[in-house]
Amino acid sequence: MRLVEDLCVQSGDAKASLALLRGLRNHAELQAAVHCVYVFSLTASLVPYPLEPGKVIYIGEAWRAKQTGTRFGGHISSDLLQGNNYVSNRTLSAYYHSNHKLRLQIYVLNVTTRADRKAAERRLIALHVKRFGARPIAQGATGSSYTAVGLRGLKVLPAEKAALAP
Repeated sequence: MRLVEDLCVQSGDAKASLALLRGLRNHAELQAAVHCVYVFSLTASLVPYPLEPGKVIYIGEAWRAKQTGTRFGGHISSDLLQGNNYVSNRTLSAYYHSNHKLRLQIYVLNVTTRADRKAAERRLIALHVKRFGARPIAQGATGSSYTAVGLRGLKVLPAEKAALAP
């Protein structure tokens, strides 16, 4: 596992920050058929995980036949109220659009198969659970159920509202 990119994504200028992420498609080490894992973290605040506070909020894996670097820009939506991009991560996007500064670290793997890449991702998540007592907070917040369009149509019943109240 070798670090090839370590950058901060500021939300002050949303378009410039998203352009920075989307620009990774041109990264020399993230071109065709590169296996990698990546970590999104908070830079200035901590998540109160059960065993100790931590900064990591998402761990992912990527491989693309043409440009592996295209994966990263899709995780953060351009707007929390619009869009139906199923690769956007609702939790990452919420942190981003709530003015939290995010850090993205990308590691190229010395593997050749999808199974090995997925195993590397699972191992990092398991190590996070071991140290912090929970999966990263944004794990599992990707997919059509969590897009702005998907959430907009979600109706909350009174008992559900009560169950989610602090």
